[in-house]
Amino acid sequence: MLKKISLALAALTLSFVAVAPFAHAAGFTNGLPEAGVKTGLSTTRTLPEVIGSIISVVLSFLGIIFLLLVIYAGFTWMTAQGDPKAINKAREILTGAVIGLVILLASYAITTTVTKELQKATTGSTAYTGIVHSA
Repeated sequence: MLKKISLALAALTLSFVAVAPFAHAAGFTNGLPEAGVKTGLSTTRTLPEVIGSIISVVLSFLGIIFLLLVIYAGFTWMTAQGDPKAINKAREILTGAVIGLVILLASYAITTTVTKELQKATTGSTAYTGIVHSA
């Protein structure tokens, strides 16, 4: 069941990703640039800003997945009623989630460092504003 849901979500995501460039090329903006100007937001973003935003969203999404796994593992453990198999399953889920969190934090640290160094190398500026640059 989970495999079917994951496959459906992946297919849906890929379909949106595949359609977006064509919609943009055809000029389907629905007035978004004008709305951005009226709200005082910039309508142009540099490539590092876009990449930083994508990385930030992905890392946030992975953090939510970690939280859900920890909650699920805790629920499994609490409802195990002393069953060693269920407790071991909960421990494995929790261990995997913590290892995933460590990898997530390491990837954030690496991404921040690489982004900072790239900004220094390309602009000569040592002022670093973080992964997501506000416009």
